[in-house]
Amino acid sequence: MKALDQIFHSRRKFLRTTSYLLGAFCLLACKGEVYVRPARTDRLGAIKEFLYKKVFLREKQVLVHRVENGWKALSTKCTKKGCDLTFQKQVLVCSCCESVYDHYGRVLRGSAPKNLPWLKLEARGDDFYLDSGVVVSEQEFSSSEEIEKIIKQYNFEFKEIDDVDLENVQLPEVFKVEE
Repeated sequence: MKALDQIFHSRRKFLRTTSYLLGAFCLLACKGEVYVRPARTDRLGAIKEFLYKKVFLREKQVLVHRVENGWKALSTKCTKKGCDLTFQKQVLVCSCCESVYDHYGRVLRGSAPKNLPWLKLEARGDDFYLDSGVVVSEQEFSSSEEIEKIIKQYNFEFKEIDDVDLENVQLPEVFKVEE
């Protein structure tokens, strides 16, 4: 009989300890979901495609900002569950948790646990590459002498485009509207 009591006692102790550990694990795991973007390097495109103030690349989940001294890249993956954010005129919106961020990654409302991270952006030749595994400070930007030369080259080309006489531009037949 004593042996049977010891077995049940140790079994009860085992089950109690296991349930406490399982409960503690669930509390820690479910406390707050935080998404961490996986590390990888992606080619974003030619630098000349990023001369606008903001360029949103939905397929790469990044918003590239053109700043005075270069460029910065903001992740557009929600920090709660990793859902892709929808780019709107003033904000980025998560359709999963309904969190709203401004274009600088700050949480405006919703259940997102933290602001969006700024990611390492690097110029290689005439192209930009994003290193999504390296988070940088908001003050860090990407620039180099080569980039500045490219900017000057394309700014000159854009200047020439601005001189186009729009009144004499010929539209294809498809775009013409009958009066």
